[in-house]
Amino acid sequence: MKRKIILPALLALALVITMVCYGTTQDGQTAEDLEKGAEIDTVTIENGGISLSYNGEEKNFTVTDSSGYVWNSAVYDDLYDSELLNELWLKKVRSILHIAYADISDKNPTVATAVSADADISVKQIENGLELDCRFKKPGISLVCQIRLENGELSLCIPASSVKEEKKSKLISVEFLPYFGACTDGEDGYLMYPDGSGAIKHHSTVPPATMSNTWYTWDIYGNDLKSMDTVLDNQKDGLQTAMLPVFGVKKGDHAFITYSHTGEEEGSINMYPSGYGVALNRMSMSFRYRTSYDIQMSNININGNNTAQSINGLMYNQDMIAVDHEVRYSFLSGDQANYSGMANRYRQILLDSGNLQKSELVGKTSVAVNILMAASEQGFWSNTVAVTTTPEEAKEIMDYVNELGFGDTGIFTLKGWGKGGYGVYPQTVKPDGKVGSTEKLTDLMKAYPQVLLQSELILAGEENGGFSKASDAAKQGNQNVITDTKEVLYLFNTKNVKERMDKLLGTYSSAERVNLSLSSLGKVLYRDENNKNVTHRGTVRGVMEQVLSAAAEKGTVSVSGANKYILTYADMIFDLPTASSEYFITDMDIPFCQMVLHGSIVYTGDYGNLSSDYSMQLLKWLEYGYVPAFELTACNSEKLKNTNCSSLYSSQYKSNTQRLKEACALYETTLSKVNDAYITEHAVLDSGLVLVKYSNGYSVVINYANQQRQYGEISVSAGGYAVIGE
Repeated sequence: MKRKIILPALLALALVITMVCYGTTQDGQTAEDLEKGAEIDTVTIENGGISLSYNGEEKNFTVTDSSGYVWNSAVYDDLYDSELLNELWLKKVRSILHIAYADISDKNPTVATAVSADADISVKQIENGLELDCRFKKPGISLVCQIRLENGELSLCIPASSVKEEKKSKLISVEFLPYFGACTDGEDGYLMYPDGSGAIKHHSTVPPATMSNTWYTWDIYGNDLKSMDTVLDNQKDGLQTAMLPVFGVKKGDHAFITYSHTGEEEGSINMYPSGYGVALNRMSMSFRYRTSYDIQMSNININGNNTAQSINGLMYNQDMIAVDHEVRYSFLSGDQANYSGMANRYRQILLDSGNLQKSELVGKTSVAVNILMAASEQGFWSNTVAVTTTPEEAKEIMDYVNELGFGDTGIFTLKGWGKGGYGVYPQTVKPDGKVGSTEKLTDLMKAYPQVLLQSELILAGEENGGFSKASDAAKQGNQNVITDTKEVLYLFNTKNVKERMDKLLGTYSSAERVNLSLSSLGKVLYRDENNKNVTHRGTVRGVMEQVLSAAAEKGTVSVSGANKYILTYADMIFDLPTASSEYFITDMDIPFCQMVLHGSIVYTGDYGNLSSDYSMQLLKWLEYGYVPAFELTACNSEKLKNTNCSSLYSSQYKSNTQRLKEACALYETTLSKVNDAYITEHAVLDSGLVLVKYSNGYSVVINYANQQRQYGEISVSAGGYAVIGE
């Protein structure tokens, strides 16, 4: 159970006042000039051990970090020969902002780009920074970009209120600092991106010519949903999302992370490998100001021939998403200039802001077991319910697991208990009659405080009734409901999500604690553009936080997915990805997300009973800091072959006795020593060794090779590991 800590307003104000640090100003400027914002052309600002030098003639700047290293917002000849660039690309690489715009009164409008090097920019000095009033002449769009130095970080913010549109062209998106920290192929270092667990691309990795014009983008908190097919296809193809709004760049012994401070719900992380436009590796964040939706174009037939080139079209919403967007850059050097240092820094940022808090489960959880109670079985005329575990049998499983050595440190999640079984929507708050009664589930929660009810609040369907597409489903801008090709899967609007949570908590209110496992809540963020109540992703995020807060007040909360906004409330995250999307350009998967979360939130990954190589699974749990996890049933898995859970094999709990014992041994000998500590370093060493260091002084060396390896004076057996520390 987690509680959000709210700093009293007066104390927060006092802290802000005491932390104010004024930067240097031009000669002759008074405090009154500073407050009003005196116009300047070239200036240097210092604060928090770093400095910023703005060049008004070039319309860009440099930042000198605390180690003395200089980061440039633009590309010059010392990094890349400008003679290799035409005029258009020269302006692109020397711009701090790229905007996209279009005349959205047209169907299928052409989206054009403008850059700040072409804009008229008026500069004023503000407290600890500069305010750039940028007017992009051709589209007639202006905005203010505030650049500040705060607590040793660089901050860029565009207030939504500053955006002005003077002509037909409307703002579609803005990209912040697209060439900040750009790297050549010959530099030592890499790009780090939060694709699933995390991944890196070394600067020296150059894509083949056939892929040199490919760039990659991750919508923060998941894809911009227009169809449920996107979710289903991504699951099928193993494509991951950016759950944390952060990326990193390493250049030799220096590095930085970039993270969204506000407005990331409409943001994307962009990665441009060398060869896309220019031979430079770079990353950036961009933000949407308008969303689009599909339309059906007229389909005119003359003499049986279709005269339309395309019957599908696209339109943008007229209203701008009025959200402030702020991006911050935090700098690293020396032995912290790597992905471990990036994870350490971002974890501390989340801890300091209160976005990451320590769960009461940390240090007290040895195993996580899903107990499947029922699944939907395909019948000749209609689907039926295959009961796989009754409440009485669930007790037997929990007692059996505890007696193997886990004691009372296991977490048990009841899955598929609603009407129709697992995967039938909308999930009901009362159990299927074949499974049992509300009273029986309540009794389970009373007898076993570590029992969680898995509940799906977002996904909807028509199988269980009580759902109206017209009034209950989220919609696109064209007022069509968001659904899949087969029109069987939908998204509840936010009103229904809140109501369903209230009903769920009320149904089991007689239990002292109501522990919930909330599927999809931490990995699916969407917008509802119903004309009667338009809710963008930021608003939907707010509703999700209200729902999570209500659940956290009642008991333990487990969530699928690790979108940043759930970290304040979640005690456990299940099904946390063990890999990235494994794009061709990726050199190595890393446990970046796990490094940020370990020691604060319990998390699980792949299930031990589904592993084809259990020895390897044990090592992966150890390397990534997972709590061992299993998905079990009372029945033999043969009973599942005609159900929607047919992929669940080797699920009968007694057939997993040996694997459970090995997981218990791993916990007792190693995981129990480090499960409440932060992961401070992860490194892939030579010869198949992986080193993981923890904040409490322990280290683990894992040998994935097929023969014995040495780590200093320690011999690590093939497929084994060694624990080092007090």
